Amino acid sequence: MHLLLPKKKGTNRLLIDQIKKTIDFFYPYFFDNCSVDFTGGEPLLAYNTIKKTVSHIQKNQQTSHKKIRYSLTTNGSLIDSSTLDFLSQNKFYILLSFDGYAQEITRKPGSFDQTEALIETLTKNPDIILETNSVFIPETVEYLFKSIDFIAGLGVENILLSFSNTHPWDKKSLEKLEEELTALKQSMISIYKRTGRIPLKNFRKESSKGILYCTGGESKMALSPEGRLWGCYLFTDFFKGKERTKEFQKYCFGHLDHYIRNHHKIHPEVVANYKQIKMSHCHSDDKYCVGCKYIMDCTICPVSAAYATGVLGKIPAWTCELRKTIRIEKKSFWREIERLDS
Repeated sequence: MHLLLPKKKGTNRLLIDQIKKTIDFFYPYFFDNCSVDFTGGEPLLAYNTIKKTVSHIQKNQQTSHKKIRYSLTTNGSLIDSSTLDFLSQNKFYILLSFDGYAQEITRKPGSFDQTEALIETLTKNPDIILETNSVFIPETVEYLFKSIDFIAGLGVENILLSFSNTHPWDKKSLEKLEEELTALKQSMISIYKRTGRIPLKNFRKESSKGILYCTGGESKMALSPEGRLWGCYLFTDFFKGKERTKEFQKYCFGHLDHYIRNHHKIHPEVVANYKQIKMSHCHSDDKYCVGCKYIMDCTICPVSAAYATGVLGKIPAWTCELRKTIRIEKKSFWREIERLDS
């Protein structure tokens, strides 16, 4: 369950009564070890709401034996000693936004040193699972290898490499990406030789392969600040201002109270629409994805790609080339790992 909290101080945010009602309704459907995720924006702007939500879930747990995990997506700027105590006590999974040496370009000036110090604190905390997310654009790709290598050197064991879905990549920037990933591959091989670990999640093997489809509403739900339910939090921003469109009606489960009253009818109808969002139904400008030989390995999220194209199901050609570059370097990485292990 994703709970979307504010992007800026004083902006629209979820009310605790809405969250409690959501938790109470969905709690019987929660599977053991499921996750309640606080995201935004910057969810720590609503820190008191997060605390009240955790407290309410714990009250539900008094009458069941379900284990609930908590995760928080944050830039870390609002984590102080008190906040850290709360996150530790409740064993939060923290996804920390940190762009390494590109931080001063893409994030708030002066945030590099603060985030570095926070990472050093979090990696020493046994009760917190830390993952960093570094987002690169064509203008910052030259910092990619140096940044990820630096983050790994801080002791972060889970590093996610991401790319902006609204900044087109030209041939020159894609060539630079290949160069940076080749250097990063060698760094990850060196770490594997020393530790047996692969910090970069993008280079890890997937548990299974197949044609990617959206599991929105099937294994996850999201509650927006407007009190609407979606199958995935990515839909909330994509459909902002499109409330009167047919697509909005296809993917929105409706306002919370209406959904609770009519969920037996609404849920299967809307989930069926999410299942149709799959790579075999997507296309770029000049071809359909179903004919691509890489379709079984493709991990492009159609909704994320739609932020660039404005059309759900349309994939930018540069996104295909970007993913192809990553795929090639990943396969090269594993050939070397298998050689080392043989």
